[in-house]
Amino acid sequence: MITLPSHAGEAQFLYQATATNSDSGAPIEGVLFNWTFIDKVSNVTSINTCVTNVDGTCEVKLIAQTGTFSGPNVIGQAVATKDGYDKEVEYQWQQYGNQRFLMARLKAK
Repeated sequence: MITLPSHAGEAQFLYQATATNSDSGAPIEGVLFNWTFIDKVSNVTSINTCVTNVDGTCEVKLIAQTGTFSGPNVIGQAVATKDGYDKEVEYQWQQYGNQRFLMARLKAK
């Protein structure tokens, strides 16, 4: 007899953001990243924030549900803002397993 799990499990995700100056490539400290996550398995939306450090990076962790017969399914998005920089930001994503990396290039006003 095969026994199936009675509930879903969990998976941890790491979302790391890096902010750089689009002209010089230098890291930018103090950039606010507003994150929105949608866990497609549990149909839950959550929000989080982080502020970049002197290296221009910050990160948030997320626990997502896994389905009985499927892995986790998370959609994440972020908006980067900082006084003195344009609202138009160039974003680039990379993904390695449950780690997501976001590069944001901001242009000084």
